[in-house]
Amino acid sequence: MTDVITHAADAEREVLADLRIVPLGAQALTAWEALNDPPAQELPGLAALFRRPSPFVESIAG
Repeated sequence: MTDVITHAADAEREVLADLRIVPLGAQALTAWEALNDPPAQELPGLAALFRRPSPFVESIAG
């Protein structure tokens, strides 16, 4: 069983490595950098969502 798990973990690492490294040509790299260069935007709706209590945690007071 250990060999099967080891082999599966190795195969998973290979697949994930392929997904993390994406070669880009000069034009694609320029486009990618243009998308990522602007400063981050404030998202008021997202900030409000994070201020709400989690629906996944039971209330202690009760």
